[in-house]
Amino acid sequence: KSYHYKLINTKSGNYHCRSLFNIMKIIFIITLLLFNIIFSQAQVTFNRFYNKIVDTTNDLIIEPDGYIIPMHTLYLNLSAKQVAITKLNLYGDTLWQKIYGNVTNDYFIDVTAIKTFDGNYAFGSYYSDKNTASYFSILKTDTIGDSIWFKKYAPDTNYFYDGQVVIQTSDSGYLIAGQKVDKAITDGNAYIMKLDKDGNYLWDQEYLA
Repeated sequence: KSYHYKLINTKSGNYHCRSLFNIMKIIFIITLLLFNIIFSQAQVTFNRFYNKIVDTTNDLIIEPDGYIIPMHTLYLNLSAKQVAITKLNLYGDTLWQKIYGNVTNDYFIDVTAIKTFDGNYAFGSYYSDKNTASYFSILKTDTIGDSIWFKKYAPDTNYFYDGQVVIQTSDSGYLIAGQKVDKAITDGNAYIMKLDKDGNYLWDQEYLA
């Protein structure tokens, strides 16, 4: 192998040849040790469980004074899922919770959350009812979780619509992305839907795999 070398003047006045490769190894080891020391000091601030019957969540909004968490709550004996919009403080204590959906009829999953440009919240999800229809859905609430509007979308009844993510666009409208599934063959493609700022349908687009 070929290495770079450096001459170092020792205290005795002689010269010592030291490999720069070895010096770099020492620097790397010291850096690694410092990295481990810094990150080993990280601590869990809180660890809480929020249970109704079976609750799950896959998103949150971080606020200066806490967190907004959308949970979907499964009622095992009724095969229904409601949405529980929950506000926590910085220590994980529940400040308020607002429940949406009919316990005997509605089914919400894959709930995603965003803070809207006007300071409120929007929650996109897959939604279905007992009529076996499924929709893209979006719920807009104010800052204390009260509903401003709720919309659901299924442009073609021959398809299931599985909304999985929502974003707000530069025109203050919304874009929902997910999957459009043919009921007859249960085969789906990527799908997006554009809404205006009030949740009104503008257009949709399907992308074949």
